[in-house]
Amino acid sequence: DTTLLSGTVPMDLAQLSQLQGLFLDRTSLSGTAGIQYQRTRVLGENGQPIVTDYYGNPIIFSHKDYDELLVGVLRSVYSGNKSQLVMSMEQAIPVKQDFLNFNRLRARAEKTIKAGFARLVVTTKGGMIVGDLPPYEAFSIGGTNSVRGYGEGAVGTGRYYVVGSGELHFPLFSPLEGVLFADYGSDIDSGPTVMGDPAGCRGKPGSG
Repeated sequence: DTTLLSGTVPMDLAQLSQLQGLFLDRTSLSGTAGIQYQRTRVLGENGQPIVTDYYGNPIIFSHKDYDELLVGVLRSVYSGNKSQLVMSMEQAIPVKQDFLNFNRLRARAEKTIKAGFARLVVTTKGGMIVGDLPPYEAFSIGGTNSVRGYGEGAVGTGRYYVVGSGELHFPLFSPLEGVLFADYGSDIDSGPTVMGDPAGCRGKPGSG
């Protein structure tokens, strides 16, 4: 049960940079800024609030049966020649004593390299969280958007994470193409620092 109220404002960062004399390509750099309010509560089958998981570990950070969060978000995207860099920062604003208070940083870089008739796409991404960390806000590693071949979140749940992947794309017959890929992800041994250690309780390897 999550209640969200949010708003974002697009920013042309390249245009702002031009005003400062940097003269960047206006199409290469963009960003957004916003603020979001979130109230999170876990409900059982009968609608009753749940504050611990199957193993008896806490899943709500505050002393109530729900958590509240007011967070400011900054996100920038740089697109270059066959490459892209995306960076974001979220800063929780503890307007009340029992509001969550943390800072989360995330980055993702992608590069496409031509290799004869094929192309190689190399991607790396990672993140870190400093401050309050209920398990539902931790980084989940594993799954189709992370480390393929694992179930969603089956590799680990951490305060930090890094994931790298390589994909070799080659033509078969139009419009189909084949892909060979390899992924690797790790929580950088940060699983036990998440409240309740959900990864350790469930025997997640932490890397794979």
